[in-house]
Amino acid sequence: QEVQAGETLSTNPNPLLTTLACTSCANAGTIRTVSLSGGEYVVFPVVPIREGVLNGHFVSSREIERSTPGWNGRPLTLGHPKDQDSGDYVTANSPGAWEKYGIGWVFSAGFVDGRMVAEGWIDKARIAALGRDDLVDGLLTGVHMDVSTGYFCDVVQKDGVFKGDKFNGVQSGIVPDHLALLPDERGACSWDDGCGIPRVNIGGIMEVQEGAIVPEVEAIDDAVVNAAPIVIEDA
Repeated sequence: QEVQAGETLSTNPNPLLTTLACTSCANAGTIRTVSLSGGEYVVFPVVPIREGVLNGHFVSSREIERSTPGWNGRPLTLGHPKDQDSGDYVTANSPGAWEKYGIGWVFSAGFVDGRMVAEGWIDKARIAALGRDDLVDGLLTGVHMDVSTGYFCDVVQKDGVFKGDKFNGVQSGIVPDHLALLPDERGACSWDDGCGIPRVNIGGIMEVQEGAIVPEVEAIDDAVVNAAPIVIEDA
């Protein structure tokens, strides 16, 4: 099935926990420092996700737009949080994950032309505590960096084509969990491919794990987002 920009396929939800390692990136704009509640932050513009085929799954502009308000206040992390024992990706919304990975917050989320735009707020004290305050200096001097979204969603197996890219699944019911900085990793859509801070990118890679059942989008609340997922074997 050929899918046009802005079109949404009808789906029957199949709950998954999805960590989307889309190397989405910042809009061209001014990276600045801001004081807030006694702390100092480095703020940068970012596009966490846009309509397209990501690791074989189609993500429509409609679903991205529906999820946009939920990105405000989500944690900004240094890499994707992982379980210490299994190495599996987990939610960033727990005290342990925040202590190990948390470096700030996502604010000013909006939706423009099939993509979500936002700002990442890096807490300079937090990133220094994690031993990576060099990243702040890098951002302020124009160093390129990939970012990656982590969220819950439903995925239905369906074949189709979007702008020449084939997909075998369709995502819906996106529930934002966190936005990760990937300073030491190269994404599928890297800076050389036109991605990364401070440019807008055109795609990325995605790693999928099946996990706890997530209610349909109307029933989702903070308790669901903050619950630690139960990870099972690969599909």
